[in-house]
Amino acid sequence: MSDGQVFPVSPEAARAAHIDDAGYREAYRRSLEDPDGFWLEQARQLDWAVAPTRGRNASFARGAVSIR
Repeated sequence: MSDGQVFPVSPEAARAAHIDDAGYREAYRRSLEDPDGFWLEQARQLDWAVAPTRGRNASFARGAVSIR
């Protein structure tokens, strides 16, 4: 639903951000190339009662789609 419009980021917001443009692009690239590894890495930043061991628990098989 994006029309491709880009809004500039104020210098104050950029300084306060947790990631810069290069870091975002690298994270995005990794999320596409290794989604399981990427999301497991992100999950390690959270506190869990039982930590996940899989980055994705989904099947997109025809007739048996399952996302947990």
